[in-house]
Amino acid sequence: MSIKNYDNCITTVDLMKFDLHNAENQHIVEWLPEPIGGVVASFYTEGCPLIGDVVQILPEDTTTTDLVDAPECPYYHFLDWTCDNGYTTPNHDIVLTGIDHNVNCTAHYTKNTHTVIFVIGGYYYYYYSAFGYLVGDEHQIVYHMEDCTSVTAVPYPGHTFRYWNKGNSFYSYDATITPTDIDSDQVYTAFFT
Repeated sequence: MSIKNYDNCITTVDLMKFDLHNAENQHIVEWLPEPIGGVVASFYTEGCPLIGDVVQILPEDTTTTDLVDAPECPYYHFLDWTCDNGYTTPNHDIVLTGIDHNVNCTAHYTKNTHTVIFVIGGYYYYYYSAFGYLVGDEHQIVYHMEDCTSVTAVPYPGHTFRYWNKGNSFYSYDATITPTDIDSDQVYTAFFT
């Protein structure tokens, strides 16, 4: 008899040795009918949901898997597939051929990033930059929906910090800002008088 455990791996069990009273500790998910076939190809993801059969039990006379696709999805960017048999591909879709033993493949993704820039405002930058300066990372690369680190607008003696704009709109009267939940490229401008 064969069973599928919590890792979606196929295990052959000798029912004479199998402890039915301890089944929950063995993480049994479902019973599979006999015969189970030759080898198992499992496909995993580190990001977006996969399209296709992610656990494929190949009949003994078959060595090629069905296609599995790692699509692009919001907030993630597909990088590549890697398999524990050494196979890698930068293609979104994967079909394994010549499979003669169990194999696990993983689709690798990275979160999308956004560029956030902090500047001193005014039509004449050099003129306004004489009014103050910024403390903090003025050019930040931020993962989607994550937060920036703080940036502070500091006026030089005799000048005053006025406000921050985000794009062309007012953002804050606070000299120190920490933009949160970044979902696009953004520019924050500090104004002094």
